[in-house]
This record gives sequence, C-alpha cells and structure tokens, in this order.
Amino acid sequence: MDLDIENIKKEFAKNLASVRKKKKLTQDTLGIKCGFADGSQISQWERGLYDLQLSRIILLAKALEVDPKELLNFTI
Repeated sequence: MDLDIENIKKEFAKNLASVRKKKKLTQDTLGIKCGFADGSQISQWERGLYDLQLSRIILLAKALEVDPKELLNFTI
C-alpha cells in the first residue's frame, strides 16, 4: 500500500483547524491548553508541516474535548 503522507498531513491539518475554530479557540489558547508556551506548534500542525505522533493527537483531542477520531475523520 502506497500512502500519500503529504495528503494525510493536509487532511489532518484541515480537521484540526476546523475543530479548533468550532470550539472558538485561538491557536495560542489551544497551545496553552496542551501545555505549550504558545500556539506556534499548533500553527505548524494546522499547516501540515509535521507528522504528529499518536500521543500528540490524543493530547490535542483531550484539550479540544473531542474524541480523537474527530481529528482523524478523513479518507486516505
């Protein structure tokens, strides 16, 4: 199976931004809820610049108060 990692990162990035905006959180606020100094890491993830470890996806879901599957709800 050949996975298009760049497409997966873009789809995840769209979901993350969408859920964050639905929750009316800024990138900075979400970053702080995740234990980061600010939202710079959130910004990078929302632009699809990095692969996220499963532990980071769980951390984001917890901070957003959603099930992790909401962030991973896309077709590959």
